[in-house]
Amino acid sequence: MNLLLLGTFLFLNTPLAWTRDKHYYIGIIEAVWNYASENGEKKLVSVDMEQSNLYLQSGPDRIGKTYKKALYVQYTDETFRKTVDKPVWLGFLGPIIKAEVGDKVYVHLKNFASRPYTFHSHGVTYYKEHEGAIYPDNTTNFQKADDKVFPGEQYLYVLHASEQSPVDGDNNCVTRIYHSHVDAPKDIASGLIGPLILCKKDSLDKEKEKDIDQEFVVMFSVVDENLSWYLEDNIKTFCSEPEKVDKDNEDFQESNRMYSGLQAFFQVHNCNKPSPEADTGEKHVRHYYIAAEEIIWDYAPSGTDTFTGDNLTAPESHSRVFFEESAMRIGGSYKKMVYREYTDGSFRKRKQRGPDEEHLGILGPVIWAEVGDIIKVTFHNNGKYPLSIQPTGVRFTVENEGTFYAPPSHSLKGGVPHPQASSHVAPKETFTYEWTVPKEMGPTYADPVCLSRMYYSGVDPTKDLFTGLIGPMKICKKGSLLANGRQKDVDKEFYLFPTVFDENESLLLDDNIRMFTTAPDHVNKEDEDFQESNKMHWTFDVECLTTDHYTGGMKQKYTVNQCNQRSEDHTVYLGERTYYVAAVEVEWDYSPSRDWEKELHHLQEQKDPDWKYLQSVQYGTHGNFPRLSYPTFFPRFESQDIIPPDDFLNSDEELDCVLFGILRGQVVGLRYYTGVVNNNEMVSLQREPDNPYDKNAIKVNNVNGDQVGHLKRNLAAALAFLMDNKLVQVEGVVPFGANNAFTMPLHMTFWGKEENREVVLDQLKKHGFKLGSTLKDLGLSSENSLVSGRSGPRYNMPAHVAVQMTAEQLKTEFDKLFEDLKEDAKTNEMEPAEAIGTPLLPHQKQALAWMISRENSKELPPFWEQRNDLYYNTITNFSVKQRPENVHGGILADDMGLTKDDSPLHSIKWLRVILDEGHAIRNPNAQQTKAVLDLEAERRWVLTGTPIQNSLKDLWSLLSFLKLKPFIDREWWHRTIQRPVTTGDEGGLRRLQSLIKSITLRRTKTSKIKGKPVLELPERKVFIQHVSLSEEERKIYQSVKNEGKAIIGRYFTDGTVLAHYADVLGLLLRLRQICCHIHLLTNGISSSGSSGNDTPEELRKMLIRKMRLILSSGSDEECAICLDSLTFPVITHCAHVFCKPCICQVIQSEQPHAKCPLCRNNIHGDNLLECPPEESACDSEERSNMEWTSSSKINALMHALIELRTKNPNIKSLVVSQFTTFLSLIETPLKASGFMFTRLDGSMTQKKRVESIQCFQNTEAGSPTIMLLSLKAGGVGLNLCAASRVFLMDPAWNPAAEDQCFDRCHRLGQKQEVIITKFIVKDSVEENMLKIQNTKRELAAGAFGTKKPDANEMKQAKINEIRTLVDL
Repeated sequence: MNLLLLGTFLFLNTPLAWTRDKHYYIGIIEAVWNYASENGEKKLVSVDMEQSNLYLQSGPDRIGKTYKKALYVQYTDETFRKTVDKPVWLGFLGPIIKAEVGDKVYVHLKNFASRPYTFHSHGVTYYKEHEGAIYPDNTTNFQKADDKVFPGEQYLYVLHASEQSPVDGDNNCVTRIYHSHVDAPKDIASGLIGPLILCKKDSLDKEKEKDIDQEFVVMFSVVDENLSWYLEDNIKTFCSEPEKVDKDNEDFQESNRMYSGLQAFFQVHNCNKPSPEADTGEKHVRHYYIAAEEIIWDYAPSGTDTFTGDNLTAPESHSRVFFEESAMRIGGSYKKMVYREYTDGSFRKRKQRGPDEEHLGILGPVIWAEVGDIIKVTFHNNGKYPLSIQPTGVRFTVENEGTFYAPPSHSLKGGVPHPQASSHVAPKETFTYEWTVPKEMGPTYADPVCLSRMYYSGVDPTKDLFTGLIGPMKICKKGSLLANGRQKDVDKEFYLFPTVFDENESLLLDDNIRMFTTAPDHVNKEDEDFQESNKMHWTFDVECLTTDHYTGGMKQKYTVNQCNQRSEDHTVYLGERTYYVAAVEVEWDYSPSRDWEKELHHLQEQKDPDWKYLQSVQYGTHGNFPRLSYPTFFPRFESQDIIPPDDFLNSDEELDCVLFGILRGQVVGLRYYTGVVNNNEMVSLQREPDNPYDKNAIKVNNVNGDQVGHLKRNLAAALAFLMDNKLVQVEGVVPFGANNAFTMPLHMTFWGKEENREVVLDQLKKHGFKLGSTLKDLGLSSENSLVSGRSGPRYNMPAHVAVQMTAEQLKTEFDKLFEDLKEDAKTNEMEPAEAIGTPLLPHQKQALAWMISRENSKELPPFWEQRNDLYYNTITNFSVKQRPENVHGGILADDMGLTKDDSPLHSIKWLRVILDEGHAIRNPNAQQTKAVLDLEAERRWVLTGTPIQNSLKDLWSLLSFLKLKPFIDREWWHRTIQRPVTTGDEGGLRRLQSLIKSITLRRTKTSKIKGKPVLELPERKVFIQHVSLSEEERKIYQSVKNEGKAIIGRYFTDGTVLAHYADVLGLLLRLRQICCHIHLLTNGISSSGSSGNDTPEELRKMLIRKMRLILSSGSDEECAICLDSLTFPVITHCAHVFCKPCICQVIQSEQPHAKCPLCRNNIHGDNLLECPPEESACDSEERSNMEWTSSSKINALMHALIELRTKNPNIKSLVVSQFTTFLSLIETPLKASGFMFTRLDGSMTQKKRVESIQCFQNTEAGSPTIMLLSLKAGGVGLNLCAASRVFLMDPAWNPAAEDQCFDRCHRLGQKQEVIITKFIVKDSVEENMLKIQNTKRELAAGAFGTKKPDANEMKQAKINEIRTLVDL
């Protein structure tokens, strides 16, 4: 009898008569299938009941062993009335279809099921209309008829058994399969699969292979019922509480993977026929004498890593965990049992291994034989456990088998079965085995000369093998071996057995604990770290490419010498070809068209909610990478449910909206990485999509950025999608176990936008994870869950979102950040060096003393302390051996300024870099900020009067510039300072105050030292001078307002006000210009945007015109993405203006479906437009030719200036406007009234600006008394203290812009009272602008401790402003 394993099936064959045409009538029915029937032949045998209960027991949320399935059933004829019985051992498999080469097989299929199915065969040929598989192939309806057989319908499939299978070298028959192929995985899981056996011509006799008595067809497969079409039906039918079933639950899914039944007991009786090999007279008998005996085996006798030369127990080595012997670790030496060869049956003289056999190591002696040989092995057991020798690759009788198989209990006829002598050789006993090597067990013509096999002890194969009882066998072709057993024409032989010897499974584990540990009674054999230390990565002089095994020791160096014999090459070469190949990076589109999937989806008619997601998220529009795909784990949500990363989601501040929950996980692979952590230390999680072993890999790094380990694979699979799509920010803390060698626990908090909460929870649920809202949800107590051992102050993760403090409370706390100086070291004074010619004021001498002390400080940086030989960061619990370097510098936050210097050069390592106007780098995404942070310097200083302008986030760039660890990394700043403060955590505020006090010196104009003001500046007064428009001006103003109000009202009604934002700003600009002078009036408001039929050039001109409106209006000084002043402004096709770097970053992060942050229309980088410089002033020449007339505001200004000159002709004034054209109009009356004036605006060259300032600052007689100043040009870096009067001709949208301009004259050096007059037209848009200014000031007062507004809040704020401005 032959036993054959072919493809998916195992079967035993007998012959059958050959026929040309064969007809099979097969129906598809739906039936209930029991995987573990208690009846007759189907009863389970030798079952581990504890394990099987997981699969077989039904319950409230368990289906059990019975499932509804679809099955192929054979009928006798075309009436489909009478079924053909099939063998019980076929199980739910379809009937066996057999054919010989040349046969034509007709399969008549009728579908009795409730859904469409097909018949698709493998290993045969067929025409397209008989394929039975759905896929888009552009075929006709006739050729698609086979793709689905609907319920109640029939179809005829015609198959041809071709010469392709089987071929020469194959057995007479080979096994293939057939199955349904509407959706193959689901169809097969539902039960529609069967065996197709193809045989050589004339090899069958009456449906059986010739010379075969019995045949069996067995499918080795785990049936995943979770994929079945009938899962819902099975839940409702067989679960007692189906409403409680969670189909995504991992345990539920596992219970539906039917492993049960993958075992059977076959009794094969001796047929008593004479064997053709019965005559052994001419056979060569090879006799071996092998004993099992105990040895002490050292896995690394040299104690050295041959690659690095380091000791295997060196502190930083990966091998230390395996080889270090300690109180509760065994080390690198173990007591083992091994096979060893003796010279004869007395077992007194052991055969010594020669140099060529030393590499065998633990392995037993080589047993070798040729085809036709008889092998005899006399085995003596010198151990203390029953052992045996079980060979592979040879033939033996049951009396010579080294493994005992207990028959099924129901077949025993009284008594308990006893193992035969061959399978249980008792201690001190001897047994002789006899095996034969028939031709069919040896190498075939296609095999190498010799085949490698093995022998082992089969009493308990797992434990016996790991104890050491295994050896190599070599079965060779006849006449291929020398007398000494070596293969002819082979110089050297090596026997390699790459494996991990798990000493935890050894029979001698307890002996090894007693022998090699110093505290054996305290060893916990269940401890994971102990178990890992006993997994010995042993091999024979080769290198394993699997990282885990390589680092564990599976590596060795080989030296291969050049042999003296040269082989002659007789090949005649006709020519030479040269190829030049380069490796280049490209963006490869794996799927330029998604039409194929669309058609398949349509053909399968699956209402799968993943499909839309598959198109838009997984593959993108064209399937371009590097966007990652997750083909195994599709979240169950539609693409529109995903809130894409908003325009400012690149900032950690905005990503951290709310706490979704807490999850406990594990960090694994600790022994492979150099990074270390302490108990309660914060760690960061970083995606590693290019990891060659797992595309979902997530690294776990300590505060210093060193990798500690990585997340377990199943958890990483759940989180990778969320992290890649910026749906969540995951933060970790290692609560305890920091000294573990292999794994450590990790507590993670999940933060994200409220809109994304459901998506995140669904994704985690799909992978079997559920977030807890408190530590108790993780099975932890708040008292000890995050604290184990003394490594730093207690650091509990938040169990609830902190209650946010009120704006008033936050304002009070922030005022303390820069409170007046106390009597401390910052008040000491120091005289400057003699080289400094300018006399210093007292506050400047104090600053000098403080700066000198900072640069020479030997103190630890803020939040660091020394404990024994380590330095700990008290916020993150990170520790280092090397003393952290203090910050040799700080922040000078005086609002009156100090001496300044800076440089942009990156090629020099500077002694000292001083960053003037440091608040200019508050946007961390700006190129300017990145360039400044890259400067190298030993000492660093920041000068800024406004270290915090918009929010607390502004401080990070300054701290990063100072290189204050760990805040160089924004994550640690965000987690330890920014988020705690913005959520009202008092601990966060205290840390911030401590930090600011340590590195900042700030004196305001009202600060006092020893009761005296730091600086006595004259008083500054601000007056609002209302102006009434003339009758003509009012008429024009009201007409423009009414026209625009009607149009904007329509925008509000249609809900398109933001889509027409440029038009709205255009109206507001016109109203503001009328308030100044009617000659400024621009063209009328455009009530419509692009017509849709515009040419590209017309569209470009329209957008340029709108951008000029926005920029000239002064209204959009803040980019809606970075909330900072516009730099390199560009306009989108939807007419919204942003900083070019900001909007490009949004497009890059959201591609290929980027949306405008304001209106969510599609945007593309190729469609962004910049304002050409030559077009920016095209109207000025036209206006210069107009006849000059005055305006109500100019009249008010001239009256004030003339009155001021009358009182004091030497007083100097600044006349400020946002509109440079208005300044030009003011020049005319100034000249007419005899005023000497100069001008400063953005259109002037740097040289002209300097000349203008010097001229104005000159106090000599005849110098200008008036400077015409544009608001933006007068905002930063100017000293205009020669002026003591300021006339603001038009209000700015941002009050901070006005204040910066006023400070140009109210600053150090001012000797006179400063009076500021703001001209505001009554009953106009300007009065409404003052209301908005006041609102912004109130927001700014409490903004430092609050979150930045999100996109919706920003949109609503802009809409509210528009309503206020136009009185809607």
